Amino acid sequence: MRRFLVTTLAVPALLLAACGSDDEPSVEEPATSSSSEPTDDAAEETTEDAVAETAEETAAPSEDVAGATEEPEGDGEVQGGEDGQAAAAVTKDFMVALANADPEICGLLMDFTGSAPMSESQEDMDLCEQVLPTTLEGMITEEQASIIELIEVNGADIEGDTATVDKDNFSELFGEGFGDDSIVLQKFDDTWYIDLDNSFQGAASN
Repeated sequence: MRRFLVTTLAVPALLLAACGSDDEPSVEEPATSSSSEPTDDAAEETTEDAVAETAEETAAPSEDVAGATEEPEGDGEVQGGEDGQAAAAVTKDFMVALANADPEICGLLMDFTGSAPMSESQEDMDLCEQVLPTTLEGMITEEQASIIELIEVNGADIEGDTATVDKDNFSELFGEGFGDDSIVLQKFDDTWYIDLDNSFQGAASN
């Protein structure tokens, strides 16, 4: 279980690095003036301009967020076909659950020995649901989690009942931050599960 926890705790830092800087944007304080208050017409015009500017900023995501969440370029074919996209979907669910410290993450994982789905052992499930959410709580902010929820995962390298998701399955910006790490999944009864024992080898060793 130690290896399991070490890997799990290393993943949030990796996701944040891949998402880019988490620095909070600076907020300029409005300048105060000793002059008289604007007329009603001027105040109304200023308010309308502010609303229009806010709407424009909201409609256009920042370059970092847009670059991290756009789909990878390609010819439209998904690596690994249906199996590849099914593994990618589980990977996305895993990332979102981890970012939100959601207990449902345990149902997406292999057990502590990496030999069967966590859900096949009620004892392992109970322990996982008690430990992981509490440990992950607060490691990723709500704003950062919302960015991770927008990231697209496309396909996976399939070899039998093993799937590997790496930087090539993400957009270029996110893939660069992901580096040489990969997420490995195992298939049981046509369902993919995250194999933490064999995933994020580089992250866990840092």
